[in-house]
Amino acid sequence: PNVESNCARKCVDGETKTCYYQFHIEHYTTMGWPCDYNSSNCIQADGVERSIHTVNRMMPGPKIEVCEGDTVVVDVHNEIVGQEVTIHWHGIWQTGTPHYDGVPFVTQCPIFSGNAFRYKWKADNPGTHFWHSHTGFQKMDGISGSLIIRQTSSRDHHSSAFNNDLSEHVIVLNDWHHYLTSETFPGPMRASLIGKLPNSLLING
Repeated sequence: PNVESNCARKCVDGETKTCYYQFHIEHYTTMGWPCDYNSSNCIQADGVERSIHTVNRMMPGPKIEVCEGDTVVVDVHNEIVGQEVTIHWHGIWQTGTPHYDGVPFVTQCPIFSGNAFRYKWKADNPGTHFWHSHTGFQKMDGISGSLIIRQTSSRDHHSSAFNNDLSEHVIVLNDWHHYLTSETFPGPMRASLIGKLPNSLLING
């Protein structure tokens, strides 16, 4: 199959691709200096400056949009100092590839700081999914993104219900704290939700 870095497309019967992505994971901040210069690396969140973790300096992280039957290859580079990381592909069956499921110390050793790991799996479960860190609280601090597996119109029984299935139709919702999640959880171990309630809800970051 063809190797491409962007596989968002109209799916065609019999046409599969190998879809390649690079994830660079690092410490970052919302409302940092890139926002002073209207940079594409500016992450605003809800307008409150705080430490976060990002993939490719994006929040949400990069979209993965592929077609059923594609092979997905993701090279994850852990550039977070002093923390390990894994990526879990939520909703993917991992048939034949359980070692790429991203659960630390269960399906793989974590990716230590300064190291990289390649995930490679088959997009065999069409639908709307998401990927996220499966280490500590990193998912809540920015390491997550959408994962869409589309079908050809001949296999999608609902294709007649809509005119277009576009990338810009994807919505990612996150609850959001003004501090690293490790500073707010587990919160009081009582019925009270103080410390657990988010400060904001984010729509597409």
